[in-house]
Amino acid sequence: MNKNCRTHKGLSGRDLELPRQRLGRLAHTRVQTIFIVYAPSNKGLQFVREQGLEQVMREFASRLESARGEDIAAAVSGSCCPAIGITGEDLFEEFRSKGGSSVEIISRLNLAWKGPYANSVFGLPALCVLGTSCRKSRWYTKGTEGNLPVLDRRTVAIPNKYEAFIKRRFIGQNVEWIVLEGQVEVTCARDPSIDYAIDIVLSGRTCERENIGIIAKLFESDGVIVANQTFLRTYGQGD
Repeated sequence: MNKNCRTHKGLSGRDLELPRQRLGRLAHTRVQTIFIVYAPSNKGLQFVREQGLEQVMREFASRLESARGEDIAAAVSGSCCPAIGITGEDLFEEFRSKGGSSVEIISRLNLAWKGPYANSVFGLPALCVLGTSCRKSRWYTKGTEGNLPVLDRRTVAIPNKYEAFIKRRFIGQNVEWIVLEGQVEVTCARDPSIDYAIDIVLSGRTCERENIGIIAKLFESDGVIVANQTFLRTYGQGD
């Protein structure tokens, strides 16, 4: 490994063995170079972390680093060593929407309807447009989640961690965005001064209880494994 290579300060690393499951052409490569694995520390991404670590090869020495899921892609991009990261696809798309282009998805974890997602509305965490003007009185009507509303001249509350991705989906529309730190409180969709709220829906229990409609589903977020260009050059291209 390059002597000048620096990893994130303040992150605790340790050597570990990782599973032998296939990661594209990487599974057929035997190289002694140590690479870094960035895994999410967020409680909400614990299942993604566990499943991701089971899909990274056992055959190579590696160093595990922990970081917030929203910082994983940037950490992988900024590493001068071969590096891969485990994160949510929604957070990776936010990274790309901000201009990040040096990191690529090499594997999806296929977590739909598994573990904590077994009883979810869509099978995976889904970024949804929420409001009280649902077509029917029920909080969710299957088949209507793909009809994106026109947000032009509307007031919409969104979480800052998906700001770039969401705004890109509605580019060209004159929207009054209210950008909130952290998660959007689902019940703010009932605020008369707000037309819609956009945030992640999992079980949908709060929406059902508050009679808040899922107006549209923007994106389903699987777990993903991403890699920087140094990793891809060293180990070969993924799928």
